[in-house]
Amino acid sequence: MALIAIVALLAVPASAQRRRAVAPGAPLSIEFVDVGSDEGFLTSTTRDAWLNVGTIAKRDPRSHGARVAKQFGVRVVRPGSVLSGSVRVTARLASWDGRAKVRLDGRPLTITPLLIDSHAVVGSVVVHRLEIEVPESVAPGPLAAPIVWEVVPN
Repeated sequence: MALIAIVALLAVPASAQRRRAVAPGAPLSIEFVDVGSDEGFLTSTTRDAWLNVGTIAKRDPRSHGARVAKQFGVRVVRPGSVLSGSVRVTARLASWDGRAKVRLDGRPLTITPLLIDSHAVVGSVVVHRLEIEVPESVAPGPLAAPIVWEVVPN
């Protein structure tokens, strides 16, 4: 069984509506939204979300490993239902053991922060695609790839 932890240290979405600056010091938080893609299920709490993709098995005999993908939504929110302002969103792996390749929206995730959105609009949901590829040389067992999301007001 593979379990992917999506850890939020403040994060979020994008859209091209109002792009006023978020007030410095205004508390931000992130919400993960299950958008109903076929593989895995998303469990979300106040600050964290867990993506359980179940057992990953090789489906194509011509491939060199197993691959799974899951779509999910991300929304940055502030208390009081204030839905204005823009933020910069980054994501990175909290740790990496080299057993799997992890991609977000087709781009490789590593321990170095990856810019996801330079002008995400607070309150909007943006759908992302997480892909995990496990080479056939990797021994069976649990797989954890915690992702840290960070939001910085523009």
